Amino acid sequence: MKLIALRVRGFAGRLERGLTSSQHTWQERRGLLLEIEDELGHIGLGEASPLPRYSPDDVAGCRGALESLGARWPQQWPEDPALALAALRRLTPGMAETPAARCAVETALLDLLGHRLGMPLWHVLAQAAGLPVVPARVSVAVLIHASDGEPMDRELGAVVAQGYGSVKLKVGGMPLERDQRRIARVLDRLGGHVRLRLDANRAWPPCVARDALAGLADPRIEYVEEPVAQGRWADLGPTPVLLAADETLQGPSPEVPLAQLQSWGVGVIVVKPMALGLLASLSLALQARSMGMAVVVSHLLDGPVGWAASISLALALGADGPAHGLAPHAGLTAWPASRPLAAQGPELVATAEPGLGLDHTDSLRAGS
Repeated sequence: MKLIALRVRGFAGRLERGLTSSQHTWQERRGLLLEIEDELGHIGLGEASPLPRYSPDDVAGCRGALESLGARWPQQWPEDPALALAALRRLTPGMAETPAARCAVETALLDLLGHRLGMPLWHVLAQAAGLPVVPARVSVAVLIHASDGEPMDRELGAVVAQGYGSVKLKVGGMPLERDQRRIARVLDRLGGHVRLRLDANRAWPPCVARDALAGLADPRIEYVEEPVAQGRWADLGPTPVLLAADETLQGPSPEVPLAQLQSWGVGVIVVKPMALGLLASLSLALQARSMGMAVVVSHLLDGPVGWAASISLALALGADGPAHGLAPHAGLTAWPASRPLAAQGPELVATAEPGLGLDHTDSLRAGS
């Protein structure tokens, strides 16, 4: 496979509905669309859209990393998926400080390879990693945006009616008593068939986290994500609810080894390709699964290309495990309309479409 062009284009757009965590609020998204073209006219797409005040990198740094990569980009590339992954790992080790750019490169090259081979990206990833190449149907979890009251009740009613089996609620950043009332209200509205996962985004001091977690011994609660600040996991002690690590895993290397996290009650890891890189996310997921930990693939309010890459990773990992955090989200509204064909309501359904499997790809490229 001969590569003849590498192009980088910027995008910016406002979100129709902002997103608020315990730490920040986001009203717009900016990023880069990477295009790689081969000698046959196939084009692979990648996205670099670091999240301000969250990601370790930024758009300017990602643009510099992508443009400097263009000067040393190999013209010839292997068409075997396993060899392509190995070549990518040799090409991108210097991009540890710009994981969103690394994600863009990995996605674009593998998307291009998928188009060239007539193979979906999930198939490319699974085959290269030695995973079973089996078309999967996997569930997704949906984030509740409304903070409380009747707006939250209406949103919960809508997601239950749509058939979602797992709901995520942001907590922290407010008095614990209010969070406890919100959690009780959500559980009451969800009934007995929908599970709830909580994300504190490191907002609770250890003393507050211990009190909060002690009151969450409800089988409908899947897990609590990042309950305490960086470096404070050991202060929690035993908890009646499963814990999940997300930000703790990010950076050039995880803050804490997986085995240590597991000893502290972490049973789930959340991997975000835009924050880690696509191949680093795959490697971390495989390592966690080998240890008996569950894996959730999620996003950073990515555009449709980043979303499709995360969906491809989730499908490559197969049907085992909890719902992935890949329901349609607010970040998509900043981009021209384009949608992974695998995203079908509360499920991801593997398709045979080559590469990322996006609809309206021409509109996306023209609008970037």
